[in-house]
Amino acid sequence: MSSKRKVGRKTSSSGAPRPASRDRFRVSLFFVVSVAVHVGFAVGAAFLVVQNIQTKRKMAFLEGPPVVDPTHRAVEHKVSMVQKMKTGGAPPQARRIVSTGIGSITLPEMPRMPSAGLMSPSALPGMSGTGFGPGTGVGLAMSPGMGMGQGTGAAGGGFSFFGFRGATGSIVYVVDISGSMIQGTKDRTSYEKLEEEVVKSINALSPAMKFNLITFGSEAFVYQRTMVGATPMEKEKAVKWLKSYSPCLLLASGQSQGTDAIWVSMKGRRHNQTSSKLALNKAFEQGPDTIVFVSDGEPTDDQRDKVLWSVREHQETRAKRAVVNVFAYKADSGQFFMEKLAKDNGGKYTDIR
Repeated sequence: MSSKRKVGRKTSSSGAPRPASRDRFRVSLFFVVSVAVHVGFAVGAAFLVVQNIQTKRKMAFLEGPPVVDPTHRAVEHKVSMVQKMKTGGAPPQARRIVSTGIGSITLPEMPRMPSAGLMSPSALPGMSGTGFGPGTGVGLAMSPGMGMGQGTGAAGGGFSFFGFRGATGSIVYVVDISGSMIQGTKDRTSYEKLEEEVVKSINALSPAMKFNLITFGSEAFVYQRTMVGATPMEKEKAVKWLKSYSPCLLLASGQSQGTDAIWVSMKGRRHNQTSSKLALNKAFEQGPDTIVFVSDGEPTDDQRDKVLWSVREHQETRAKRAVVNVFAYKADSGQFFMEKLAKDNGGKYTDIR
């Protein structure tokens, strides 16, 4: 026998030969299945990653900037400004200590300051402006800090009447139109002179001032229901109104004085009395700083003491007393009453002859 191994094909257990192509087929099938499994796993993993990213994007929603309400912003600005004023403004005022008990220390009485009605003619350098009193550089354009100013609580200004000058912010002229103003020692010429003085005083008022006009005889007649500004138009209307109440209108042509018969007639009846109390009441109702009262005699609508008492009651209801300057114009009587009226109310009494 020969020792050489015979080389032949592989056989199966049954003795039949197994072809090599079957093994290759199995290997290929395993490889394909493996690749398919890996591809499927890769696709699944990729799908999960994408889903996770998409979910996070949906949940990570970023809202826009908050909308600021204009009202809320205005409130914040106001609060901020208040805080700045508290921190950067004037130092806080010390708190006052108030006591209703009687203290052991008594302060001396303050000296009485001169009123507007008591100022001398030289004390009014200018008829307009915001200051009043002597000072350097006086004139129509006085500055608020000039001189030793006396405030009136209203727009700066002044008035002039029969050479008397005073400072005021508002004024009421109270003019007697009774028949006695053109009788006795008085006549048409003297009344017209008084009328001209009232007109001149009104026309000289500063436009910033307020004024009104009252005439009185048996009644009291008011130019306007309330105080009016001293504008050129208002002044012109007031002058016409004043002249319409002149007792001289009842005099015949060429007649210079009135008679008792005129004042008891239908047209002259409103000039038949001297209603001083009624006129002063209406003047205080206007609330002026200054009253100019012109008459030639005693009141006829009440006793003089009662008239003075009525004025005192008006003053007590005011936060600031009105100054009453009184002019006794060629008076036949009533000088004591009129002087007392001025003295009690911080004004000046002038007797004009």
